[in-house]
Amino acid sequence: MASFEISFVKVRDEGTLMLTEDYERGGNKSIHTAGEKAYVRIYPSGSGAAVTASGGTWKYSARGLKERITEHIAFADEPSGKLKYPVAEVISVSPAFGGTVPYVGGRYVRFKESRLGSVSVTYETSYDVIEVTGLSTGHVIIKADGPAGTAYCKVDYTGDETDLSERMVIITTRDAASREAVPYAQVFMNGTFRGVTNSSGMLNLGRLKKGMYSLLVRKEGYLDTDMDNLRNDSFRIE
Repeated sequence: MASFEISFVKVRDEGTLMLTEDYERGGNKSIHTAGEKAYVRIYPSGSGAAVTASGGTWKYSARGLKERITEHIAFADEPSGKLKYPVAEVISVSPAFGGTVPYVGGRYVRFKESRLGSVSVTYETSYDVIEVTGLSTGHVIIKADGPAGTAYCKVDYTGDETDLSERMVIITTRDAASREAVPYAQVFMNGTFRGVTNSSGMLNLGRLKKGMYSLLVRKEGYLDTDMDNLRNDSFRIE
């Protein structure tokens, strides 16, 4: 009878722990005043992370929430791409040119070799929510440290010092007929890509100075906003 040992290295968790501010729960604001409540998402839910808040207080307000997301990942002669959020469950993955389906895990989409093309990934992510209260003017830094890594999020509490010539702008995309929110639409402002609307059809454009801005919104199955006959090609900040 023989015995032997096999040594192997544990696969390192590739930074799946992440923090993002939840603007919707925070009243669609990215700048707060002292004493206001803000909300931060911890991905993935149940991560067991130790949370620290500088210059403020925090507490859990929700646990185990889920969201379904579809992302298009492009490969420019490379074998892997990165999803925006950690994956709790893969719903579907479109094959690349030639029929090969990549592996999806953590936040990564991987092929065995470099690729030129793109795939679509629909997945479910999970997160917990903490409620943050800043006690003074400045920034509150949230730190989460756990088995999945270390992550930080900066919550802006400089509302008392904001420039009155600027305004916080949140865009919401809706179907012109049904008025239902249109999620995951691409938004361009003054010819520059600014992001994709969330599951509620919303995108935070940040603080913008007063003036006129051009707008282009794209979504598969809809006319580009510069191709229809609606007044949705520009907006003014007063």
